[in-house]
Order: sequence, then C-alpha cells, then structure tokens
Amino acid sequence: TTSTQVPRMLRDPRYVGLNVATRKVSGGVVNIREPGGMVGRDGRRVKPNLLFRSATLNRTASCSGADCRTPGETYVNDEATRDFWLNRLKIKTEVDLRDPVEYGTNAIGSATGPLGPTVRYVNFSGMTDQQCPCYGACFTDEGKGKGKRVLDVVLDPANYPLVFHCTGGQDRTGSLAFVLEGLLGVDEDTLVLDWECL
Repeated sequence: TTSTQVPRMLRDPRYVGLNVATRKVSGGVVNIREPGGMVGRDGRRVKPNLLFRSATLNRTASCSGADCRTPGETYVNDEATRDFWLNRLKIKTEVDLRDPVEYGTNAIGSATGPLGPTVRYVNFSGMTDQQCPCYGACFTDEGKGKGKRVLDVVLDPANYPLVFHCTGGQDRTGSLAFVLEGLLGVDEDTLVLDWECL
C-alpha cells in the first residue's frame, strides 16, 4: 500500500510490523519512501517513480571479519516482494551504503545484490559510520571522493529507477536523501520532515 503524504511512504507486501519486545522487524523491507511529488524549484513537483530509499534489503551479516562470506538473509525472498521491487517499482539499480561488516564481505565487487542479477548492485565498500561522506568525514578528501562516487551513480538517469539504502534507511540514507532533495529545490521544512519521518 502507499500513502498520499509527501514524502510518499510505501509498504513492502510482507511487512507486518515491529515486535516491540525484541525490536525486530517481522517480514519485509521497512522505511520505503520516495521524493516523487515533493514540491521543488519553481513550484514544480519532483517526478515520481524514479528514486526510492529504504532500510536494508537483507539482514545484517551473521558473521564478521575477513572470513565473512555470507550476507544476511534477504527480505526479497517471495514472489510478492520480488514483484513489488522488480515489477511495480521497476528497480534497475540498488545502491548499498553499508560497510562490509553489515552485509558480508562476499558482496564486495559482487554484481548481484538481494534483488537478483537483473538489478545493478553498487556497494560503496568501507563507508562505515565514521567514514561515510554522510557524517563528519564528508569534509575529508577521502569522504569527498566517496561522496562524489555515490552521487555519480545516483544522479545518472541511466540507473533509474534506483533504490539506495543503508541498514535502517535513516542516517546514511537520510543524509543522501537530504542532499538530493535539496538539489531538487525542496524546501528546508520538508527536508527536515523527510529526514525525521518514519
């Protein structure tokens, strides 16, 4: 289902909610939204169905360290969820902002992510919370370089429709969304609302 609010929130067909006791999500991908419909420069609306953000598409890796080769279980593991991402949203590119500890190092250099081989998978390896160009490191030369590489992928129309995510879809993902929506001329109050909105 979708909502009519802007930013538009979308719901994975398998999502059933958060177990408050365990703080774990039951089924599906969470925090899916898009800037489509937001008012940008000169009162024009942001074109919908091109850019999406979400929380992770697979669980955090159940291992760590250099020998970790197994990413966490995918949330895109049934026909309804696969149909949602591939046929309804028509995702062509997945941009993963997580670091190797979060997704399992086998994904480094991998061309295949949770959405399967028909979707281009781009991971920005090494973008830990401390190194991500979304945090204080964005002011370092390394952070600026990583930020440019992320924007090169996200701003290339050949990659649309595109989904970008980190783990929760809020900090790293929220930072990138804030910048992108700002470039589209979205007003500051809406930028802040989208940053906080869950």
